[in-house]
Amino acid sequence: MDTQMVAVFDPGEVTGFATARVNGDERPEVLETGELIFPTSNFKQALRFAQERCDIVIIEDFIVRRDFTGSRLRTVRVIGALELIIKQDKIVWQQPAEKQRVPDKELEKKNLWSSSPHIRDALRHLLIWQQKRRP
Repeated sequence: MDTQMVAVFDPGEVTGFATARVNGDERPEVLETGELIFPTSNFKQALRFAQERCDIVIIEDFIVRRDFTGSRLRTVRVIGALELIIKQDKIVWQQPAEKQRVPDKELEKKNLWSSSPHIRDALRHLLIWQQKRRP
């Protein structure tokens, strides 16, 4: 299986971000992680990198729940910016509940744990995508 460059966005008030080189089932080689605030320059740089250098862009989708408040509109804005810039054939959508499939202990075991919950969630989405690719 070919090596792929992957970017992951866990959108929110603070967006978790990660880029990685992924080769089959091997442990992802994480190149960069961060917390992005929309629409600052670091968000724009991450967006540009994802569009220009990545084969796959994983984005956590947004689902309106009963406890929805106006403060979560930032999440919708982030997703809108991603959809506007990233080519649709690169995007892989994941549901928020899927994160539960990767506990902190698995991140620690794979040496992917971060003190930031936003970065941890982005890394969870990366591992879930990798698991789903397996035959």
